[in-house]
Parts: sequence; C-alpha cells; structure tokens
Amino acid sequence: MAEHAVRFAVQRLEEPELEPREAELTRNPKLVARGTSGPPPAGIR
Repeated sequence: MAEHAVRFAVQRLEEPELEPREAELTRNPKLVARGTSGPPPAGIR
C-alpha cells in the first residue's frame, strides 16, 4: 500500500495537472501475524 501511495505522490509532484485517482489494492486482504509484538532481543537492533 505504501509503495502505491509514494508512487502516486511522486507522479503528482512531477505532473501537478494529473487528476486524483483511486487504486484497488486487493479484494481479499490478509492479516500477517508476527511471532511476537515485543521488543527485539538484547543485542539485535
């Protein structure tokens, strides 16, 4: 989603006359769960 947002923003900056537009990203969004929501282990940053 961020990739599309950045691409659209850059295009608008380069060509201000472009009309606003919409993008359908997916019809079936999926939740991706990480193993933990805690901070990384000591020494890994």
